[in-house]
Amino acid sequence: MWGLSVMAEFNQFIALLKAAAYFPNRPHAGTLMRWALKGVGPSRVKLQTWKVGGRRYTTRDAIDRFVAQLSCEAVTTAAMSEQRAEELARAEESLDADGICEDEFLVRPSDQK
Repeated sequence: MWGLSVMAEFNQFIALLKAAAYFPNRPHAGTLMRWALKGVGPSRVKLQTWKVGGRRYTTRDAIDRFVAQLSCEAVTTAAMSEQRAEELARAEESLDADGICEDEFLVRPSDQK
């Protein structure tokens, strides 16, 4: 039995092979299939599709949700990278304050015999 949300979107189905037109740079059909089946990114965000009669379909709403989720994930990853950079800077300052220099831990080829 089809859910109400699927039935509401039924008239808006887009064949997955033609959905590339709704993305910038028109990704290859294989890329769209990979996004639908395996997902993208560390959290494996998937493009929502429906299989009807052996063919896969998506909707404009599903594409919009997919792009929004990926955009949100990218912002979160960038924020985490900034946070990690700040943590590293604080750690380096602490080491400098304690008189520990990173050069002390480097092993140069001339030091090895």
